Amino acid sequence: MSEFTAIKDSKLFKFITDKKISIILLKIFISAGFLCYIIFKVNFTKIFTTVERANLTLVLTAFALTTLNLYLQFKKWQMACEKLLQSNDKKKIWTSLFYGIAAGSFTPVRVGEFFGRAIEFRDKSLLQVTFATLVDKFFLLFVITFSGAFSCIIFLRWYYHTPLYLIIFLIAAILVIFYFISTLVFKPEIWQGPVFKRFRSLKIITSLKEKLRDFKRLDRKFTIRMVVVSALFYAVFIIQYAILVSAFSSNANFFTFLWAGVLVMFTKSVITPFSFIDFGVREGASIFFLTKMGEVSSVAFDAPAVLFFINIIIPSIIGVILFYKRDNA
Repeated sequence: MSEFTAIKDSKLFKFITDKKISIILLKIFISAGFLCYIIFKVNFTKIFTTVERANLTLVLTAFALTTLNLYLQFKKWQMACEKLLQSNDKKKIWTSLFYGIAAGSFTPVRVGEFFGRAIEFRDKSLLQVTFATLVDKFFLLFVITFSGAFSCIIFLRWYYHTPLYLIIFLIAAILVIFYFISTLVFKPEIWQGPVFKRFRSLKIITSLKEKLRDFKRLDRKFTIRMVVVSALFYAVFIIQYAILVSAFSSNANFFTFLWAGVLVMFTKSVITPFSFIDFGVREGASIFFLTKMGEVSSVAFDAPAVLFFINIIIPSIIGVILFYKRDNA
């Protein structure tokens, strides 16, 4: 007992059990885990060989789709700015978008994107821009999670022969959860109903109600438009991924690659908040799903790495250039 008390009172024990430290250690562990998985699964010599043998036409096609990718991101952000920031200055919205991509590319969980987008909106508070950005991200996350959850269920059934009764249960659970979330977000008054009578006094519920209150400002027309544009952006991203896998692969399983893209995007969205960086999570998930589907690990690594370069690094460079010109104007 005395030994346990000594350990409990030690500085190392207090350091590890500190909530903030524990979260940081967990993120380090998850990030390191994905990187180790990649190192053990990938032959890095084959990575360069795969790139050299790539179908250049398909790579350029994926690269060209980045223009459409950025335009759809702009449309989402423009709608959010019009509705929540009362701004329709296209130049300012474009610049803000590029600043956000640049700031988010090198910060954990892309948190810098919120501050990056706020730079161009000096006349608005950081809280206003942050909420607008959250709304922009929310609809995309909703689409990713909904499609990804069902894709995961199909994956479990197809590759792991999960019992049918469990599949039916998971589908029903997902439908109930998504119905609950959508109702909760867009009809916060549901908290006043008798179902939540016992929970209304809880601190976490009170906090959640405050955060969801601003969603009441979003009308049905805006919601539908945001869901549609978010779904289009998501589709372009998945198509880019599938095209790049096709470019590096000797196989012609485009629809399988699309399915893998949905699974990778879902995994990245779920796990990234618990890791320090995107890199590793996306590539690790790609390797896991594509190798399970019969593809080689070097192809599974190259496709998301190139996708990250054309969709994040290049726009980030543009954002840095714009910011540099702004400071030197």
